[in-house]
Amino acid sequence: MDEISRIKGREVIERTVEDLDRIGIINSDKVILRGYIAVQIRLRDYDIEYRERLNVIEGYLRDIGIINTGRFGSWEYANMDAVVRMSRQCAMNLQISRHHY
Repeated sequence: MDEISRIKGREVIERTVEDLDRIGIINSDKVILRGYIAVQIRLRDYDIEYRERLNVIEGYLRDIGIINTGRFGSWEYANMDAVVRMSRQCAMNLQISRHHY
């Protein structure tokens, strides 16, 4: 078990905010909402309706402005190399779309 897996709840939140502030991604003084959700990881149940249900979920997220990417957001297993590629592509797409408005 790694160090991050051993910390819980409030400590996860505080450590995350502190670390993001330390590396300059956020200003911790401006964080107005903090939360923590522990996600149970499990294998998906593939069945005949899987793709249809996934299309509904992805459509809903898109409609409310949430971009899903990465290991969990793409709804498929991805190793770290693939996650980095997906994240970089997502960032480039956001940058491109920002320039079109």
